[in-house]
Amino acid sequence: MKSVKIGFIHTSQVLIPQFTALCSELLPDFETFHVDDDSLVRDVIAFGALHEPIIDRLKGHLRTAEKDGVDAIMVTCSSMGPAIDIARLEFNVPILRVDQAMAKLSVSTAGRIGIIATVATTLGPTADLIRQMAQEAGKEVEIVIGLCDGALQKLIAGETETHDRMVTEKMLSLVDKVELIVLAQASMARVAHQWTAEQCPIPVLTSPRLAIESLAQRFRHPA
Repeated sequence: MKSVKIGFIHTSQVLIPQFTALCSELLPDFETFHVDDDSLVRDVIAFGALHEPIIDRLKGHLRTAEKDGVDAIMVTCSSMGPAIDIARLEFNVPILRVDQAMAKLSVSTAGRIGIIATVATTLGPTADLIRQMAQEAGKEVEIVIGLCDGALQKLIAGETETHDRMVTEKMLSLVDKVELIVLAQASMARVAHQWTAEQCPIPVLTSPRLAIESLAQRFRHPA
């Protein structure tokens, strides 16, 4: 029986160990590979939004993965969300957003949702995805935005404690304002793991584990 093959496209090498570990735990019988191109997110941040050259580069990575015979491709950068929606029209292989499962769970769990991101270009795509999930579920949601401006650059530079402190402070500022917090980027999951229920009395959702669990569900127990 042919093994399921999943390609991952990252925009930061800091994510590769995290997703490798999750795949080993939850998809041990799957074949996986990882592509990292940090220029994608750097250019999005510099330009302030997605634009055609960035989308074309992402499509190039997707095309290479498709030619390699993958069963699905997951893009782990939430800022790439709108580009994924565009690219899906040109490919036969499923192209998945890392934050899809997280957005769906957030809508089923709460009506007042806080979104925290470490780059501004992630806030819009994540908020739009949550609103889309809410519309599909026939629900109304209120979204409260929190930006940790510059925190991603700190993480990439190896200043993990500064990154974590900035995210933690923003989480604390939203605890009394929302029913649930979404950490918009996969790179932020490390912060949620440091919290206990006593420190944060509301749910905090992150995308990596939910995304890999959704892959397992998709290929092992298709609807």
